[in-house]
Amino acid sequence: MSQSSKYCSKIQGWLEEMTKLKIKLNPETLLGISEPTWSKKQQHLILHIITVARIAFAQNWKLTMVPTDLAVINKIYQCAEMIILTKLLKNKEEGEFFTTWNTWYKWLNEKEIKMYSENDEKKYHGTTEIRINV
Repeated sequence: MSQSSKYCSKIQGWLEEMTKLKIKLNPETLLGISEPTWSKKQQHLILHIITVARIAFAQNWKLTMVPTDLAVINKIYQCAEMIILTKLLKNKEEGEFFTTWNTWYKWLNEKEIKMYSENDEKKYHGTTEIRINV
């Protein structure tokens, strides 16, 4: 199994753990075409995470290694934070974001992946560093 296949399988496994759904990473899914059985919230989360994983993979195309777990998780976290900032700038409620992305934050907690801020090590927002407790 090639490194890129292992990478795709890892992302698929993460998504299945988060959503409790059976996810096929076929060409349609990778292009952003969702399954009709997914709810709007599941679709939003899955497609954002797949997009971030594709971006992380593309940014490392010249390297011999695929992106590390930490790199991908950090990119997903940055995506979630950008969505929060966009919603705040547009004066939209955060409720929809939190119900959609709460699945991802719960998964981080289950994996004991802690996001640390420079100011407050217990805070989840405004962070630049990730530590994994395995």
